[in-house]
Amino acid sequence: MLQDLPDCHEVKACNRQYEDGEYFIYPRALGGRKVKVFCSGMAGPDPKEYVTLHNTNTGTYNYSLRTDNDYCTFRDRVGDAVSTFRKIRLDVQDMSVQRYDFTYADIMEEDPNVWKPPKYGAGGGCTWDYVYRNYRNCIAPGGFVIDTSGTGLIVDPELQWMSYGYGGRLETVYRSNNNAHVTAACDGWCAWCFPVGEMILQLEPAVGLIGDATEPMCV
Repeated sequence: MLQDLPDCHEVKACNRQYEDGEYFIYPRALGGRKVKVFCSGMAGPDPKEYVTLHNTNTGTYNYSLRTDNDYCTFRDRVGDAVSTFRKIRLDVQDMSVQRYDFTYADIMEEDPNVWKPPKYGAGGGCTWDYVYRNYRNCIAPGGFVIDTSGTGLIVDPELQWMSYGYGGRLETVYRSNNNAHVTAACDGWCAWCFPVGEMILQLEPAVGLIGDATEPMCV
């Protein structure tokens, strides 16, 4: 039965000829309902599940100082870091995103000794000057973009984000009506914004699927 294929390991056991690619699996965490994943590492003993993203998914850490004459412009410093995710790792046991996995991410580090690239769904900034300024009327330059449109999966609507660090500021988190698109802006001196607890994905067929996938056939 196809419901006996809850992960990529079982897909490989089902047919040893299968290579890395898009497959339909039936995670137990979803009650055996079908979800599309990218099976990576099928030539090895421990293939892993990823979700292929079709739109912009980034995390940005901005390392600039606000200028003296205009609070909403910045004096650049070397230290920005940006993560751009093409796929995200999924733990199909509970449908949680493994936010630290950068296997399918493009990384930009201006200086690896300053700030590390943000994990998925996180961002931040180190943008204050050393005296108080009325920066709260300005858009925070760091933050993140999550967009799972076309994957058939959405971010848990109950998931919240928090800011951590000195002077941390988290702008209002924007969510699309179907929770496939979530963005936020944040910064501080210096601070991060990130989700509170695990980031769980839920099945939402109404958001549609982009691209084909293999329905496993056991041999």
